Amino acid sequence: MSLMIGVSEKIRKVDLRIVCALVIFLIAISLRLSYQSASIVDQPIRADAQQYFFTAYNLFHNGVYSIEAPSDKNIKPRTIWRRTPGYPLFLYPFFYFSKTTNEFLINVTLSQAILGSMTCVLAFFLALCIFPIPLAFIVGLLTALSPHLIAMDDYLLSESLFTFTIVLAALITVISFQKRSLWLVLLSGALFCLSATIREITGFLGLFMILMFLVDSHYWKAEKKNRLCIALLFFSLGIALVQIPYSYTRNTIIASSASVPEESAWRHMVNGSDPDMRNFFINKVVPEVRKHTERMIEDKGYGLSVLFKRFREDPVSYLRWYVGGKLLFMWKWDSMYIGDVYQYPMVAKGFHQENWLSGIHRVMLLLHWPLFAFAIFGTLVFILNWRYRRLRKFEDLLFVPVLVFLYFSIVLTIMMPLPRYAIPIRPFIYILGCYGLMIAFLFFKQFSQKKRL
Repeated sequence: MSLMIGVSEKIRKVDLRIVCALVIFLIAISLRLSYQSASIVDQPIRADAQQYFFTAYNLFHNGVYSIEAPSDKNIKPRTIWRRTPGYPLFLYPFFYFSKTTNEFLINVTLSQAILGSMTCVLAFFLALCIFPIPLAFIVGLLTALSPHLIAMDDYLLSESLFTFTIVLAALITVISFQKRSLWLVLLSGALFCLSATIREITGFLGLFMILMFLVDSHYWKAEKKNRLCIALLFFSLGIALVQIPYSYTRNTIIASSASVPEESAWRHMVNGSDPDMRNFFINKVVPEVRKHTERMIEDKGYGLSVLFKRFREDPVSYLRWYVGGKLLFMWKWDSMYIGDVYQYPMVAKGFHQENWLSGIHRVMLLLHWPLFAFAIFGTLVFILNWRYRRLRKFEDLLFVPVLVFLYFSIVLTIMMPLPRYAIPIRPFIYILGCYGLMIAFLFFKQFSQKKRL
């Protein structure tokens, strides 16, 4: 009898998880489709979107990897590597069943709406590995309601695919720890490396995540001592299985005589060096400033001398900028471009067309900085608990979102902290924010109980 009761409870628990995942998906897809039907992007194939589109178009029609606009004279474009291949390859199959550019855009954004909704479900299951169901549901719901993530699914930009890949990699990593599965460890390494083929910002994320295997994890203690070393080897092998063919292909394309190498990390460091990014747009429109910036990028020695000179002239501003200023800037609600959550000029702004979408927008705007503050608080508490060996078993799994958050914070602090670059780790912020909120609640509860005594 007790066995049947136990089985019945397990079934109910599984059913509740499935119901929660389904509710999150339905909310997410409804919001994304409603937003897309209410939004009109002015010239959606522009700037970065144009380079992604042309790369996919040239691959499909000309068999050439290039960001050049197709010619009407049947002249093959030059080979130009400027964008990583992950997103152009995602766009590639849509040319098979899209007769017009408008149909292509509709098909891509609809697919991204589905992909974004799946990301919300993955975020729920990732949080479920750490939290009880109600708190995990909140994480999934916040991901579904995030105006930034909703808006990004409507652009021809890589963020939708990138966010899905990063969250999936994190989930597989957490499950691999829970099950102590070497094959899942290998898959997680491959997925983290795969994310770098979509956005190069995660080029070193796989190596950074190796830190997970160097901590004293509860999940590997039950195994033999060499098991963790083997897991680390499998994770590294997963990275190599993606990185080696990717590097070979990339170098082959770049070695072409007509190839133009992609923008370097140094360019991003120079562009992100000015406090408050005050010269970011000026650099693009003022010829003298643009020429000076390009010289700094091309001549690293000259660029370093200019940066040291600027620091000597105003050290306080630069210290503030690099120690906290960039971190706050990258988490701004408004984009650097046209403001709010919109990346490109809009003919119709989805969150300002429908009252209920506008209401969600206002609620998430109010929660934006509190969630970020609780995420920082949760991260600090987690690090302190780890330092003094006070982590409980389930808290070990928080290493994954903590390391992803720290990686992005460090890289964007060194380089260019555009708010758009931080959008893909919104789900991890929501997980850490809920953890910080939970810790704060427990502190308050313990303090209240002590006060009563």
